[in-house]
Amino acid sequence: PYGGVYQGADGFLSFLGAFAKTYEIASLEKTRTLVSDDPDHVVFEFSMRGKQLASGAPFATTVLESWKFRDGKIIAITPHWFEIPGSVKS
Repeated sequence: PYGGVYQGADGFLSFLGAFAKTYEIASLEKTRTLVSDDPDHVVFEFSMRGKQLASGAPFATTVLESWKFRDGKIIAITPHWFEIPGSVKS
């Protein structure tokens, strides 16, 4: 319900709006920071719990986000996470 490519600040706000219509987040905690040889690339691991708004079903998942920087500014965030059961229609 919120998949796609979101660009710039307005795109990020659009993503947040669509995400908020899909899930109610009870907790989002950073559990790990993974660094690479590239100082402008960091991966964060998060633990996320909440419920699906459409069904009310609770969920718990792990999210990995690849953050890329240039000149001290974020240029890309790419999330990778385990699909929440019931969130993807077959």
